[in-house]
Amino acid sequence: MENKEEQIEMAIMLEKNEIALAHLYLRYAEKLPEFAEFWKDLSEEERTHALMVRTFRTMIEDGSLVYEQRPYKAEEIKAYLADLNEHLNYAMRNEITITEALAVALEMECRALEKKIFEIYDNDPEELKSTLKTLNDDTDRHYECIKKMYDEQMGE
Repeated sequence: MENKEEQIEMAIMLEKNEIALAHLYLRYAEKLPEFAEFWKDLSEEERTHALMVRTFRTMIEDGSLVYEQRPYKAEEIKAYLADLNEHLNYAMRNEITITEALAVALEMECRALEKKIFEIYDNDPEELKSTLKTLNDDTDRHYECIKKMYDEQMGE
C-alpha cells in the first residue's frame, strides 16, 4: 500500500486535474457561446468531482480512509495535468473551433477512463466505492456526451 503522504499527494493532484478540466470547459463556454450551456454543464460537474476528491483527501488526512495502491503513478497524473494546462493556455490565447474543443475534451476524458483513475477495488471502503463509482460513471457519461456532440459536428 502507498503511504499516507503519497495517497494525499495523489488526491491533491486528482483534485487539481478536476479543477483544471472545469476551467478548460468554462473557457470553451466563453470561446464558443453557441455551445456555452453544454460546456458550462460539464464544467460544473468537474467542479463537483473536485469537491468529491477533496472530501476523500480529507478522509485520508484524518486517517478515516485507507485504500489499496492504484496502478497509476504520480508522474502520469502530473503529465495529464500538464496537458490540461497546455490546452487551457492555448484556448485562452487562441480562437478555437467546436470540433477542436470537442477533440481535446474527448482525449482528456478518454485518458482518464483508459488509466482507470477512478477504478473500484473489491476491498475499497464503501464510501470510497460510492465516490469512485460516481466519478467513473460521470467520466464515462462525459465521454459519451462529448463523442455524440463531436459526431454531430462532424456530420457522422
